[in-house]
Amino acid sequence: MMRLKPVTVYIGTFLFIMLSFGCSQQVKYENELENVCKNINAKCPKMLDSETRFEGVQYLAPNAIHYKYTLVNMGAAVVDTHAFNNSLWPGLVSNIKVSHDMKKLREHETTLFYSYFDKSSRLIYTFTITANDYK
Repeated sequence: MMRLKPVTVYIGTFLFIMLSFGCSQQVKYENELENVCKNINAKCPKMLDSETRFEGVQYLAPNAIHYKYTLVNMGAAVVDTHAFNNSLWPGLVSNIKVSHDMKKLREHETTLFYSYFDKSSRLIYTFTITANDYK
């Protein structure tokens, strides 16, 4: 039984080092996400086209990003959310899969939320896209 004790100590030490390294890498990534969000938000709100205004992005701990858009000429009451989902979902997922800007998010399996609001700031729809969707 005594011979197993040193092995247990080595395994425990190894796991501690690996977890500490993993945690420091995660903290570094979280800080990077926060900084990216801050830089993006400095340029917002921004009209993307005649219908869509990008309001900004929010980092959600531990590993998620929330994008917020306003459809400036639309009221939530007239939106068919099923059709809205069907028309936007494929493009959102495709962009995440192929965009160079999204590479690090894919590598870290970041969850992405895309919320769309109407001209009166009422929520129309929120898309939740996980690593299972874009891998």
